[in-house]
Amino acid sequence: MATVILKDVKDNPNLAPKDIQRTMLKDYKMIISYDQAWRAREASRKMIFGNIEESYDHVLSLKYELLNRNIGSHVEVQIGLDRAFERILFPLAFATFEGESSDNWFWFLKNLIKAFNSELGQLGEVSNEAFLSLHAKDKFVWSRRHFFEISKNNYLTNNLSESFNSWILDSRYLPVVDLVDKLRAKLMLKFNKRRKIGLKWKGKLVPYANRYCQEISKNLGSYLVGQTNVDEAEVENEYERRNINLKERTCSCRKWQVTGLLYIHVENYIGIIMNAK
Repeated sequence: MATVILKDVKDNPNLAPKDIQRTMLKDYKMIISYDQAWRAREASRKMIFGNIEESYDHVLSLKYELLNRNIGSHVEVQIGLDRAFERILFPLAFATFEGESSDNWFWFLKNLIKAFNSELGQLGEVSNEAFLSLHAKDKFVWSRRHFFEISKNNYLTNNLSESFNSWILDSRYLPVVDLVDKLRAKLMLKFNKRRKIGLKWKGKLVPYANRYCQEISKNLGSYLVGQTNVDEAEVENEYERRNINLKERTCSCRKWQVTGLLYIHVENYIGIIMNAK
């Protein structure tokens, strides 16, 4: 039966056992159980992709190939006594595990810090001030609140990880070496696509920020602006009053600091300055 459905499984490795049942009934007048269909699919996968357990024999070879071909990569491998899983770390940090657990997360984060530390020396060559600033804080409590308040990205969500999981869904059936190599290839193509898109951007702002600024600019003039000195002002309307410091890039509403994007208060102040010129 595995040979009969070989082509179908090759076209769709995640072929559902129920679909196999329907195919066998329609084409061969055979009634098979769900378990029989599932075992037939697994046997076909083995014929196509090889033995999953044996694939772990090639993980160390994969590590050396990645390090040789992707200069600057960080790859860590830990082989369990039962050979049930390997763990591999990349600069865009992802790992393969036998399951999610506190121990696995600790291993992942520990090696992420290890990889980061190996690059800190190069950071010191570029900016000793930045190097010392990072080392002044305990790495195990690094978070955004320990650094500058001003954000460079106003989008914070776990949807990215969920989208990534959906994106690689059709690859999860692969043996570990093929899985990692397929993810590497998918990411390579994705990065190149993003690079090409970025090269077409015009101006200093990314398109989202540009559209955002255009949208809030429609409300210029909706606040009264009282400039207190060169870099500071107080803006107000009938509902609120806010203090702005352009030099420190702060607004008392804190939206500028938290999101990294100008808000209507700052836009009104900047608009007054530009009009004065």
